[in-house]
Amino acid sequence: MTVQNVKKSGSPTSNGGDAIGMETDVHNVWVDHATLIASGGEDAGYDGLFDMKDNTNYVTLSYSILRNSGRGGLVGSSDSDLANGPITFHHNWYENIDSRTPLLRGATAHIYNNYYHSLNESGINPRAGGKAKVDNNYFQDSKDVLGTFYTDLPGYWQVSGNTFDNVTWSAVGDENNPAGPNPVSNTTVSIPYSYTLDGTSCVPAIVKATAGANTGLKTSTGNCATTTPTSSSPSTSPSSSPSASPSTSPSQPTGTNLSLASGAGADGSSKASGTSYGNVKDGSLTTYWSPSGTTGDISIKWGSATTVSRINLREVTSGVIGAYQVLNGATGAVLASGTGSGVISFSATSTTKITFRITSASGTPKVAELETYAA
Repeated sequence: MTVQNVKKSGSPTSNGGDAIGMETDVHNVWVDHATLIASGGEDAGYDGLFDMKDNTNYVTLSYSILRNSGRGGLVGSSDSDLANGPITFHHNWYENIDSRTPLLRGATAHIYNNYYHSLNESGINPRAGGKAKVDNNYFQDSKDVLGTFYTDLPGYWQVSGNTFDNVTWSAVGDENNPAGPNPVSNTTVSIPYSYTLDGTSCVPAIVKATAGANTGLKTSTGNCATTTPTSSSPSTSPSSSPSASPSTSPSQPTGTNLSLASGAGADGSSKASGTSYGNVKDGSLTTYWSPSGTTGDISIKWGSATTVSRINLREVTSGVIGAYQVLNGATGAVLASGTGSGVISFSATSTTKITFRITSASGTPKVAELETYAA
C-alpha cells in the first residue's frame, strides 16, 4: 500500500497530516511493505509519516519506505505522553527526511537493518527517558542521525554494528546531545524475541530490493539475500542475493518473450560508454545497457501494435534500481510504478513501445534484459 501526500485540514489548518497515525489505546499493529510519502514539511501542510500516541503499544514497521517529509514519525505526542511502545523498526528505507526517524518520548524501540539516506536535520531521537537499541543500520549523507535533540530531557541508546557514511554531527549544547561522531552505548535494552541481523554493508542493497509497496513482498533471509513468498503458502523461498549474478524474478513469466520477436527493436534516453540499447533484447545476461547517469529510459519497440501485460526487468546486480515507472511508450501513459526490478504486471496494453523509466538508483544501473510478455 502507498499512502501519499496526506495534508492537514480544518480552519485554520491544524488537524491530521499523518500518513499513518495511531492514537488512544492502539495495540498489536504490524505495518509491512508500505510506501509513505509526503511532499514537504509542516509549512506545506504535512505532519508525520508514522505517528503513535496515547497508549499505543506493540507496533512493528518493517520493509517500508518513508520519503520526502519533514517528519518521519514519533512515539509520544508530548513529553508527558510516555505510555507508548515498545516498537520495532527493521528493514525500512528513510530518505530525504528532516527529523524524527523516529522521535521516541519515553518509549523503547528496537531499530535494526534500516537504511537512512539524507536525514537533513536529525534522525533517531530518544528523549524523556526513551531508549533505542540501534543495530546494524546504514546511515548515509546525513546529519545528527542519533542522539537527544531539541530538549534537555535525556534519552538513551545502545549501539552496535552501524555504519556512518558521510554523517556530520553538531556540537553538544544545552538542548543538543548528539551520539556522534563516535557513538557509544549509554544504556542496555533487552529484546524479548529472536532475530537475525543482515551484515551492515549489504543493508542498502537489501532494503532497496525489499522495502516498499510493489516489491512482491520480498524479505531478507538474514544473511544478505532475499526471499519471496510462494503462491501456495505464506512461507518464503530463496531468491538471488542483491550482490549476486543477474537477477531472476520471483515468478518467471511463461510464454514468448516479445522482446526477442523478429523485428523488435530497442532505444533509450542515453547510454553509457561501452553499453548498447540492443543488449537488453539479446537474450544474454552478460551484456547490458546503462544510462549515462543513474536515471534514464530503456524501451522495447515493435513495428506494429503488440499487446503487453507483463515485463521482467533483469539487472546485472540487483538492488541498484530504486524507483521506476513503466510507460506506454507510444502515448506516455504510466502503466505501473514502484521500486526495484523483477516481474512487473499491469493491465494488458496494445502499443508499439514499452518504456522502463528509472527515476532513482543507488548507482549506475546495469539492465541485462528487458523482457516483455503478453501474459
